[in-house]
Amino acid sequence: MAESKITATIFAPEPPYAGAWRKFDRIEQWAKSIWTYEFVMIAVVMITGVMDGIDPKLRHPMMMVEIASGVVLALIAQYARLRLKHWRCPRCRAEWPGKKLEKERRCATCRLELHQMSP
Repeated sequence: MAESKITATIFAPEPPYAGAWRKFDRIEQWAKSIWTYEFVMIAVVMITGVMDGIDPKLRHPMMMVEIASGVVLALIAQYARLRLKHWRCPRCRAEWPGKKLEKERRCATCRLELHQMSP
């Protein structure tokens, strides 16, 4: 009896919109995590300073790594903001209402609530 309950919970069907809301949460986390960019830039600047003290020849390559990582993180955050701004409702596929990073509680078209798992 206990074994059938375990397999039932392992293989239970996922709610219809669970995958869409997981994707929404991931995009929202990326869009709102500009602090990650700042933390990485501070760490790279500190490493550049240490490397400069060890060997001045390493300063130029480290600065290139610093600039490249900053640009990549900024582009990822900007892309996530754009995707979050134009997030589509998982039910009716209309654009979810809201401003930039803040979304309304309900879809304006079908009235699905934010993070509602089933229709």
